[in-house]
Parts: sequence; C-alpha cells; structure tokens
Amino acid sequence: MASSGNFETKFSGGYYIGVDWKQTEQNTTNNTSKVTATVYIRSAGSSYRINSSAQKTIKVVIDGTTYSGTNTVGLSGGAKKNLLTASKVVSHNSDGNKSCAISCSAAINISFSSG
Repeated sequence: MASSGNFETKFSGGYYIGVDWKQTEQNTTNNTSKVTATVYIRSAGSSYRINSSAQKTIKVVIDGTTYSGTNTVGLSGGAKKNLLTASKVVSHNSDGNKSCAISCSAAINISFSSG
C-alpha cells in the first residue's frame, strides 16, 4: 500500500472536489494500517469563489466503510477548504500488502453566477 496520495475532479468551471489520503499508522504485530482521508473543495483561482453558508452533506468511503458529515462549502477565490476527515484501521493481507479503495461524494447543490 502506498503511504499517501491524492485524487480530485473538476465539478464546475474552476471548482474541484478531491481527497487527500495517507497511512497515518502501521502496526506490524497486528498487520494493520490506519488510513486517514480528507475530502476537500478547491478553487482554481481568485475569480472562483463560493458564497454559501448552507450545510452540505459530505461522504467518504474508506475500504468499504462510509463516513459522513456536514460542512459549509463557502470558499474564497484560490483557496482549498477541508470538508470532512475520517480514519479507518484496515487489515493487510497475509503477505503484508493491502489495496484500499477510497471514494468521496458531496451534495453541494449550489447555483453559480458571475459578477
């Protein structure tokens, strides 16, 4: 298992949603690792900002377990905002390796306008 990584996708104009993840602990006796994933929203530049204080539902799935929470998606231009952080202890295979699937979703539901 790699010790860290990142993936993101553009969801509208200059806005991205993504996940930073890392192995935060390793227990060789129990053959496990703790994986922490942080869902974020990012603006590509100063003209891309979100003026919203409404609570939105955020979910992240780590190795089949879903974690959810709410957060506001208000965002300054050119900024990155963490929306949800979750951790899970995952068991390695008998050879010490592990593939760990991570995915995220966010029900953002906002209207974008210029000006």
